[in-house]
Amino acid sequence: ECGGPGPPPEFLVPPPPRPPFLAELLNCNEEQQQQQQQQYQHHHHQQQQQHQQHQQQLPPFGSASSSFADVDMCEAFP
Repeated sequence: ECGGPGPPPEFLVPPPPRPPFLAELLNCNEEQQQQQQQQYQHHHHQQQQQHQQHQQQLPPFGSASSSFADVDMCEAFP
């Protein structure tokens, strides 16, 4: 009569979505997997280069163009 609360609940949560480069690898042979990984790595490398180029175009932090030293706080906040 004291069987406890019963079996634990069963949670049917689907797995998280796979990244595109992995989703296409489900039914591939080894050669196709290597090609897909190389394409992903090439794309990732291009994104890193674009990010670095963008960072180089930004003025350095604390330079005259990004400084608040010239702002008169009495005028900025009357």
